[in-house]
Amino acid sequence: MTALATLALLGAGDSTKFGKHKGNMQRAVSWLKSKQDANGCIGPHRYEAGITLAAMAEAYGISNDPELRPVAQKCVDWAVKSQCPAGGWDYA
Repeated sequence: MTALATLALLGAGDSTKFGKHKGNMQRAVSWLKSKQDANGCIGPHRYEAGITLAAMAEAYGISNDPELRPVAQKCVDWAVKSQCPAGGWDYA
């Protein structure tokens, strides 16, 4: 839910650097970062991981916060490594 709310606020023009909900964004992104495992996945299920990947990539892209870049990149790296040859995520 945090990642979905983060995406909604990002879509409304808020980020960790600016906007009416900047403080909420900072807390949400910080919490999501704290949930990232050693492999780069955020969330216990694949669908959540995809949504958090989108949220962290958007948060980085909009804010250009250098602290978010490695977190977002690690999410992307996890997704690439987890993808099956047929295109699904780690279902095999």
